[in-house]
Amino acid sequence: MKKLSALLLALALVGCSSNTAETKSASIEYPLESGEKILVDVELDGEGLISKISIDETYKDKDGNETTKKEMKEDYGMSAIGKVEWYKQIESLEQNLVGTDGSFEVDDEGHATDEDILAGCTISLTDIEKAVEEAVAEAK
Repeated sequence: MKKLSALLLALALVGCSSNTAETKSASIEYPLESGEKILVDVELDGEGLISKISIDETYKDKDGNETTKKEMKEDYGMSAIGKVEWYKQIESLEQNLVGTDGSFEVDDEGHATDEDILAGCTISLTDIEKAVEEAVAEAK
């Protein structure tokens, strides 16, 4: 009976260890023509799919202080022109990218062609798409 218990325990441990693959991560700063940067932190699971992602963009506020669009929240001002704030749109994009390889397509105007992404994120994503692609490639 002891041998059977030991064998079952060994099999359980082997089974558990084979299911825990190593995660990989990367943090990049993707430069923009404006001088600002897109910041992407990504973590990939053992299958190369995104398990965590954070996307932000550097920005100088009206006083010239360096900050990011996520830190500014409503102060970035998209709601003042009747649009959903940048950080909320990016949170929606991040949620849509978890569980994927990070690839998505944009049309000629930079809008996502995927309807699920577009439903929550209507900003131009041309540079963000490239930054996410670069971060995922670096994490691999």
